[in-house]
Amino acid sequence: MNRFVRRAAALLAAAVLFVTMAAAVGPSSAARAFEGVFVSLSVPAASPQRPTVTARVRFANLKAGYSRVCTLVWYQDGVPVRTDRDFTLTPGAGAECPVTTVFSAGTPKTAVIGCKLVSGSESVYTETDMELKNFSKRFYARLKASSDPYAISVVRSQNVVLVYALGEDGQHSVLQNAFLCSTGPGTPTGTYSLSDRYPWRALFRTAKVHTPYVYGQYATRITGDILFHSVPYETQDPADLKTEEFNKLGTEASLGCIRLMVAGVKWIYDNCPPGTVVRIYDADTLPVARPAAPVIDETAGIRWDPTDPDPVNPW
Repeated sequence: MNRFVRRAAALLAAAVLFVTMAAAVGPSSAARAFEGVFVSLSVPAASPQRPTVTARVRFANLKAGYSRVCTLVWYQDGVPVRTDRDFTLTPGAGAECPVTTVFSAGTPKTAVIGCKLVSGSESVYTETDMELKNFSKRFYARLKASSDPYAISVVRSQNVVLVYALGEDGQHSVLQNAFLCSTGPGTPTGTYSLSDRYPWRALFRTAKVHTPYVYGQYATRITGDILFHSVPYETQDPADLKTEEFNKLGTEASLGCIRLMVAGVKWIYDNCPPGTVVRIYDADTLPVARPAAPVIDETAGIRWDPTDPDPVNPW
């Protein structure tokens, strides 16, 4: 599945788009409801120092007094990241959606942010490019040559993981990525070092010893029974995600491990070698905007992590 080839022709970034209905066989009532609406979609550039930005959409050219409850779906590179089933479309109505980019040496120069407005069987869709201002190739080459390229901070009270890269000053002072996570009552504070890692790992379902296991992908040990890992799965199958647990990211939801979406936890698994320092602490503020994670529409019946790069991921 190629998530970056999503459209037949590029649209102008941050443009004001005149939307026409795709249904060409004669107008339905829903088509007439959307006919002539102007959609303005914009999103600022993202960078490792600003991995989370806010996309904004606004609707215009509707008659005075117009009002319709619709579904509004946001996309990032073709993957739905947020669904609002109670969006009220009125003249001048607008909405916002935070989007977070995971940066690495292979991150493309742009991402596609899309927005779909749905009413019944009819929809209008628009998209725009988000510029991604990544570090230089020289920067990543220097990190690759280092035995200690990254340090990780877990801001327990904020349920956020921050990854810092080695700067030219020899300190881990350059923010590389920020991930939304879920901690738990058993998450300790202190300074630790990464050790063992597992593509799948059995996890405790509850604090009771004799309950059946659940499983986590891309688990990396922090200390003792505390690991970075994905949101739990019922089995060792990436199509068996506990979607209700995924939608708890950003809140305290684990027993003590650090849960992340697959894109984040796999990044740690792939890029942070054994010995990487992990500092877990509480703080009232963050050095960047709070990161976001997709919100799964549980009515869709798809039990995959939307950020999982597995080529058979249906998202």
